[in-house]
Amino acid sequence: MSNTDTTTISRRDAFATLGTPLLSTTSAKEALENGGLANWNVRKAPVFATDPITGQTIEMPDRRSVIFDRPDGGLGYLGDVGRQHTTIQNEEQIEVMNLFATEAGATFETAGIARGGRKVFVTMKLPGHYRIGGTDLVDNYVAGLNSHDGSAFKLMVTPLRFACMNMLNVALPGASQLITVRHTRAASTKLREEVLAMLDQTFIYLDEFQATAERLAATDLSIDRFQEIIEREFGAGEEASASAVTRAENRTGEMLSLFSQAASNSGIRDTAWAGFNALTEWSDHFAPTRGDDPDASRAERAIYDPSFKTRALDIMLGVAA
Repeated sequence: MSNTDTTTISRRDAFATLGTPLLSTTSAKEALENGGLANWNVRKAPVFATDPITGQTIEMPDRRSVIFDRPDGGLGYLGDVGRQHTTIQNEEQIEVMNLFATEAGATFETAGIARGGRKVFVTMKLPGHYRIGGTDLVDNYVAGLNSHDGSAFKLMVTPLRFACMNMLNVALPGASQLITVRHTRAASTKLREEVLAMLDQTFIYLDEFQATAERLAATDLSIDRFQEIIEREFGAGEEASASAVTRAENRTGEMLSLFSQAASNSGIRDTAWAGFNALTEWSDHFAPTRGDDPDASRAERAIYDPSFKTRALDIMLGVAA
């Protein structure tokens, strides 16, 4: 069993970990400025290769470097892209995000930078909330995830569980919570069209998420059954090395502790909803990671790679079947 203390909580959600709070911000312009995203002037520049033998340089016609004006002064590099790549400025990102303010009453929450500016985000809190099982508070957010490294722009709807600051950005069948817009020549027009369509889809998804969560909250799940599930799904294989067995025991031990002892699950104990949140809480706040800043690394994974949480939901829906 890991020595990690999973019984108490004192943490921030992934966006707050990486970003700047915008709680007093009322306009898109202020959100950009307060979040350090204004006036980047992201642009493409030619790429050259230098012959190590002769010292001669040659332009690489199919590649471009993405550069920008750093907020703290000087020029910054964000990555290499294809010649057809079209930049989406942070100003364009915030403009389409502002549609959620005018059309749905959303308010700005955070703005932030990930991976050295290669990815930037702005989040907004949607009005209202719900209490799963009558007690467990869940707020709802929408996040614009722009990129300057060649990957696509994404707009994501994500519930956030208040008790543990889990991001519950999971895919659901028949209800879209994510749009993706590639950086093509038509990106700006496409982005606005997709966001307008997403305004309707957002509340369809949130209704479906609430119904799914209530279904899990109404499903009993004993500690013995939960342990059986996580050992099957996340335990070490029969031929695993000793070190792999130790890692698996730590992993499943932490998951079991979150399910059975964590204060964050005290109001939903012994349900499939508690099982789902034990797994997502482990992923967002306890899973091993690389780098000098584990919290930041886990926050990036929570935002940009929700695959573990979608798997966790599928596992618990199997319990509720």
